[in-house]
Amino acid sequence: MYKAYRLQVPEGHFKPRHVIGGEHMCSIENDSLRKPLSAFILEDGNIDGGKLSGSWFPEVNAEVFISHSHADTKLAHGLAGWMFENFGIYSFIDSTVWGHYAHLLEQLCKAHAPYPSLWESYKDELSPHVHLMLASALSVMMDKTECVIFIHSENSVIHNTAQTRTRSPWLLHEVQMMRLLRQRSLMEHRKTLFQESHGSEKRSHEVQIHHPIDLTRLLVIRESDMLQWELMVSLKQILAQFKVPIKPPLKPLDWLYENITSPT
Repeated sequence: MYKAYRLQVPEGHFKPRHVIGGEHMCSIENDSLRKPLSAFILEDGNIDGGKLSGSWFPEVNAEVFISHSHADTKLAHGLAGWMFENFGIYSFIDSTVWGHYAHLLEQLCKAHAPYPSLWESYKDELSPHVHLMLASALSVMMDKTECVIFIHSENSVIHNTAQTRTRSPWLLHEVQMMRLLRQRSLMEHRKTLFQESHGSEKRSHEVQIHHPIDLTRLLVIRESDMLQWELMVSLKQILAQFKVPIKPPLKPLDWLYENITSPT
């Protein structure tokens, strides 16, 4: 990770085609997942956790990691589609991974519990394994991408308390990792790139745990910044076509790094 930001834009900021584009990117990633569990059974009958994690929670080549609440899935898809349409930036959306958590856990229970009545007991035993595989996969992807964008909304952050909080343990994990991950240089990220070429059913009452969350180190991207980013990069591309001397940035994300410098 090179830099981390929090995006603050209205829910309907992105056009429908951007949302559809982002959904398409996720569907391509999803199609490569969900191999049958039989592919990961060792000779002794146990599960190969490394291969299972690599298949269900794989690393992908992406420049941007998008962190979001389950309720902001359309906003995340819109951001991914908008960046790809305007800048050719490929994004990794965290729900592509954590959206498989419940399904994988269900499949493991069905494969190992001899009777449906025992699924819950097997779930208690298997859940920590799946949870850690997921958390590890998210951390690796955040470290691998050069830019992390957290969608800051009423769905992801609780504002009516003295301390900023979130209901989501996954968002808590991701924001904590943004603070703890090493800051890798752009050269290191782009050298690697060159070499290589949530939700549950509604219930009448849900138990909620509010986790303190520190967003102070995340630089803020506002709606006006999105418009300026799109215009400035487009202008530089037009000038380059006419061979007008221009100062870098050479890549669209560089405009973000140079111009968004305030966490407020």
